[in-house]
Amino acid sequence: MCLGFFIDIREGQIEMNTGKYHISAHCWNRLAKRNISLSEMVKAMEIGRKLHRAHATFFWVGIRETRGQRDLEHLVGVTVVTAHSEIVTVYRAKNAIAKLKRKPKKYHGARRLQQFDLAKLRAAA
Repeated sequence: MCLGFFIDIREGQIEMNTGKYHISAHCWNRLAKRNISLSEMVKAMEIGRKLHRAHATFFWVGIRETRGQRDLEHLVGVTVVTAHSEIVTVYRAKNAIAKLKRKPKKYHGARRLQQFDLAKLRAAA
């Protein structure tokens, strides 16, 4: 799976697509703050495990994916989060797969708070 990437510049805005993914502004900030290069992110999406959880797709690079390739050892733990054809964020955590596997497969939204009718509560009291 070769994603490749190109930068599309229109009207002063920079849009970057890696294959079919658009990179969000939040992701650009996180790439800079976490010192992860664009090529490292693309490589993580190419070789990483793909996990679908909570309406998002996670690409995670573990030791098994980099076995025998010393030039890729620095990618261990890089996690790319995508949702709706957009790369949401990128982070580095070596134990991320354990937490990702415990995430629910379906997102049920925020829990609904019960709405109480104040008039009925006052009448009952």
